[in-house]
Amino acid sequence: IHDDRVEFRIQDEGEGQAGDWEGALEDARRAVRDAAQASGPLRGACARNLAALLVELGRPDEALEVLE
Repeated sequence: IHDDRVEFRIQDEGEGQAGDWEGALEDARRAVRDAAQASGPLRGACARNLAALLVELGRPDEALEVLE
């Protein structure tokens, strides 16, 4: 399971760099949902990844909600 979450995070970063922001957001949100039952550090990493994407897209309020 851990490897899948890392895979999502790497995939998100690549999609964002390629301009597929909606795909990156979808994958990042899925990783956060999937990591809900995982360890604290993994949940945090997925949430930070999603928040970073949201900030990059000019959606800081949503990013803060993810991190709360």
